[in-house]
Amino acid sequence: MRSLRQAGVLGALVAIALVAAPSASAATEAGDDCVANTKEGAYTLVPLQRVSPSALPLTAPVNGVVTSWKVNSGVAEGTPEQMRVLRPTGAPNEFLTVGESAEQTVVQGANVFPTRIPVQAGDHFGVFGTVLDVVFCGGADSGDTAGAFVLSAAVGSAHVFTPTTTVRIPMIAVIEPDKDGDGYGDETQDKCPQSAATQGPCPTIALDAFPIVLKRSVLVLVSASSESSVHVFGQVGWKVRQKGKAQSSKSNPGAGKLTGLIVGLAGGTQTVKPGEVARFNVMLTKPVMRRLGRIPPSQSLKAKITAATTDLAGRASTKVLTVKLPGQERG
Repeated sequence: MRSLRQAGVLGALVAIALVAAPSASAATEAGDDCVANTKEGAYTLVPLQRVSPSALPLTAPVNGVVTSWKVNSGVAEGTPEQMRVLRPTGAPNEFLTVGESAEQTVVQGANVFPTRIPVQAGDHFGVFGTVLDVVFCGGADSGDTAGAFVLSAAVGSAHVFTPTTTVRIPMIAVIEPDKDGDGYGDETQDKCPQSAATQGPCPTIALDAFPIVLKRSVLVLVSASSESSVHVFGQVGWKVRQKGKAQSSKSNPGAGKLTGLIVGLAGGTQTVKPGEVARFNVMLTKPVMRRLGRIPPSQSLKAKITAATTDLAGRASTKVLTVKLPGQERG
């Protein structure tokens, strides 16, 4: 580790302009935006403390998924590296490695590499030089401290890291939220962040329904292509004649103004699973039953019954049934 402590001399010889790609609106960036100016040793490095100014938090400020990592390098030669996610164990300078990226070659300039690693708030973002060297920022403030572990700190292992001053780790992790907890970033990796069951587009829901007319209700059998909460409701309408002095007379006692009457029906809400048939009993209200009792079985009232649901993406799906309710007048 003696040569790492001498990195400040090398850092004074290199001046590179910082190049950083803009981040997505809801994603969070954490780590260090310094520009690597030297490389050395097959170490696993993790940032411990930073006093140099930076707009980025050094550790993960939120839970989520790292969907990419960035390295700004002023080193001319390509360097194979892996990003490592290291979690403090609570013991001094001890970290548990909880995740790693695929091996990537860091070249001079701005580097952006895709990955997918779930993280927790407080995790640190380090790097491992998979061949011979690892790039870092030398010549930093004496208060800037990184921890070093010789060779690879493998995933699942915990190690004590040796503090090394005047060293910063050029590593930026892009963290996306993971609303459904499926381990995929909601912005770029998960097309249906409302459900952990799929990472593709949220499936649309197809409803099918079949009515069975009973004496006092309509039994509606409902099936759905995906599990969803289905609401069944309906309405019945008919014309009624309202008599008035201006319309009726002895010669035409039935005259009057026809108006429409609509009565609502309720079938309730149930969770319908694919491969199953749910039974909704839509009760006929007292006004509907009175009306049916006044018309013969040869006539009917028309009911419109709707089964409705909303998929994970907020899109509505409906199945509308037109049902004839035969009259129940007794001869």
